[in-house]
Amino acid sequence: MPLSIEARKIYASGGDGAEDGIAETLAFDHSTLDAPVYITSQAPGFRALLEDGATSVFYLPVSIDLRRPKRDSTARQELQITIVNVGRELSSKLDAAIAIPQEPVAVTYRIYRLSDIEASEGAMPIEDPPLTLYPTRILVRDITATMTPRLLSLDRLFQRWWFRTDRFPGLRR
Repeated sequence: MPLSIEARKIYASGGDGAEDGIAETLAFDHSTLDAPVYITSQAPGFRALLEDGATSVFYLPVSIDLRRPKRDSTARQELQITIVNVGRELSSKLDAAIAIPQEPVAVTYRIYRLSDIEASEGAMPIEDPPLTLYPTRILVRDITATMTPRLLSLDRLFQRWWFRTDRFPGLRR
């Protein structure tokens, strides 16, 4: 998924100031849930719009640890998501969703600009469409939930180019 220019600017600046920082959010959706569950790593929680511009949701504040894939020579690209202090409600909802292994839990990752959240309740996500992941492993214990979406479980294909001479004539010898 290519990043928007706005997201590139935020990531390039480090996002450490209040005016250019980001709020990372996750939304869990599954057929066993009455409605998607929205959480954020930002305290306190906040109300914001989804990418359709009409749906307003409240993001509950919890501790989220996102460990992005390491840059190494292995082909194994895994994202580690750890949610601490999930609470009984979210824990029981995730347990019910895990009980049906044929249907994966959809985890949607959205980022918001902190300055937009502070300015109004009409903050929109920076990326449209957001990234939706389907974790291959979910483990819920007491107050912690850990999940591992892999590169192969992304909901969209990455660009692949076949380097052929008809498309890249400079490859001819």
